Parts: sequence; structure tokens; C-alpha cells
Amino acid sequence: MGEQWRPIETAPKDGTEFQAWVTQETDPSTTWWEPRCRFEPENEAFQIWGRIDYDQDGWDNDWNWNPTHWQPHPLPPAPETDHG
Repeated sequence: MGEQWRPIETAPKDGTEFQAWVTQETDPSTTWWEPRCRFEPENEAFQIWGRIDYDQDGWDNDWNWNPTHWQPHPLPPAPETDHG
């Protein structure tokens, strides 16, 4: 069975990256999945990696985000073996 969503209160606070389910504080009906998040280790601020579609490249704090759940990143695919 794959990973299950966990309450955000149980997410690592040491800078470990994870994926998160997020709501917008100003409109809780607006929700989305973010593939690369963390709690910044110095002050535990929730951060989302600014992807290219955000016109950013780095960690960003936006206080309108309200993470509700998290999951560890999935394991990468196993390397293919040569069957020949």
C-alpha cells in the first residue's frame, strides 16, 4: 500500500522535504497539492519550493498558505536490469 496523507502536525520540522496538501487561508475551498515543501529548520516556517510556473527558483514563504496534510516523497523507481 502506498503512503497515506498524515496530519501536518506530524510533518518533520528539520528541513526534510515532503509533499503537502494546502489550502488558501483567505479561501479554504481553494486547495492544491504541492510536491516540494518543508518546514524551514531555523523557525519552522512552512515553505514551498518556487517552481518555474511560479516564476521563482527557491524556497518561498507565503502566509496565505495553510498546509493541512503531508506525505513523504515516494521512492524513486528501481533501476532497470538488462535481461538480455
